[in-house]
Amino acid sequence: RLVDYRARRPLLTFRRDRWTSFEAPTLEVRVVQDATGAPFLLLSGPEPDVEWERFAAAVEQIVERLGVRLAVNFHGIPMGVPHTRPVGI
Repeated sequence: RLVDYRARRPLLTFRRDRWTSFEAPTLEVRVVQDATGAPFLLLSGPEPDVEWERFAAAVEQIVERLGVRLAVNFHGIPMGVPHTRPVGI
């Protein structure tokens, strides 16, 4: 419900004479570790196209249930910068 399939087509595999697989975009919460071995939660996947309020409420429930105290956002945006040049963060 969060994805507008008219704007963002799912990955489909066509073999010979038929579609053999469909991969819907997913959002995942995983426990991973940083370079020092400290665990943290990683929410990854495409941002929603619609129903932002519902998505935000679901993330808030996860944050509260798991006792998250710090949230860090990292987001990439398209820029007119050649890949050969350094990009400041």
